[in-house]
Amino acid sequence: MLVTDIEVTHYHYDNHHARHCANVVLSLIDRTVNLYCQINLPPYENTEDRDRGFAHEAARQLKRMPEFRSGRQELKLADHLVSRH
Repeated sequence: MLVTDIEVTHYHYDNHHARHCANVVLSLIDRTVNLYCQINLPPYENTEDRDRGFAHEAARQLKRMPEFRSGRQELKLADHLVSRH
């Protein structure tokens, strides 16, 4: 399964739990996947590091889905995303 784009939306910092929260939308050739992600980084982490953290968390969640755990599908990032995330 090839991820062609990653978009972080509805970002906010949760002061009560001291974590960054956002929806991460992964665009695939045949569908989009919307995941709610939370990451633990310092409150004022720069945007690139924060987005990289969200991308890693989204990939971790996808890998727990049955089609990936079973080995039927493999998750890959498009070439233009590899250096970005």
